[in-house]
Amino acid sequence: MRRLGLVIILLIIILSACNKKHRFRRTPDGIQYYFVERHSHGPKPFVGGGAVIDVRVYWQDSLMFDSRDLPEKFTVVINDTMPGSIDRALMMMHQGDSAVFKLNAIKFLTHKVNMQIPVGMTAQDSMMFYIRLRQVLSPEEVEEMHQKYLDYRRKLEPQLIDDYIKRHPDYHFELQPSGLYIARVKDGHGLRPLPGDSVYVNYIAYFINGEPFSSTLKKRQVFRFKIGDGKVIPGLEMAIRQMREGQVVFVIIPSYLAYGEEGLLDLIPPYSPLVFQVELKQVKPAQRVLH
Repeated sequence: MRRLGLVIILLIIILSACNKKHRFRRTPDGIQYYFVERHSHGPKPFVGGGAVIDVRVYWQDSLMFDSRDLPEKFTVVINDTMPGSIDRALMMMHQGDSAVFKLNAIKFLTHKVNMQIPVGMTAQDSMMFYIRLRQVLSPEEVEEMHQKYLDYRRKLEPQLIDDYIKRHPDYHFELQPSGLYIARVKDGHGLRPLPGDSVYVNYIAYFINGEPFSSTLKKRQVFRFKIGDGKVIPGLEMAIRQMREGQVVFVIIPSYLAYGEEGLLDLIPPYSPLVFQVELKQVKPAQRVLH
């Protein structure tokens, strides 16, 4: 009986220690955290520098992202000093640390990664970040890694386009002098747009791996713009200017006619060729002055 009592006391001590170990603390700006492993003498990330991390991100017990699935080391640039941000959380760590952070889910998705809010997510929801800080990077190291990444993306682009064309032999893509690849799906017999004309189009925009990222069909709203006003990427306007009302095409747009070396925020990486399925619904001619 005495031995059983000692065992129970020991279990209570162990469970209390575990609960204490995993009890979240909170910073003044709202970051909840606990450290699994600490190396207080290692360097810390700072604004303008970077960090190589292992990270798993969960929402409602579902894994949303795991850096171990990536072919390269996952590197982040520390440039966000907004209260409660993931960058502020990383600046709490030392090289070699492991920690768990609980951050506001909507704030992270909209402010940091510019992602659409998942259905069912509320303003009170949190995301869990399990992070190991492997290496702290100086601004010079960040720039060097960024240049290597750009070189990799630039050299990869032609292969990505070739692979896409080979995966879709039935489309019969034709290379245009501009560098566009166009496959005609349905002929049109209406007007061909001229500079100044307004055009009404439906489109689905895809990454070169086939993943859609924008669609007028999903929004249930035809897209309207004026030829020559610079409101769309050059490759898309160039393709539409070759079309007639009623025509449907697939067009592969190389990055230099899309978002180029810069990409678009966190949505489109640098040197990304894009694919558009485009239907030219209507051409509304501009009023022209006759001489």
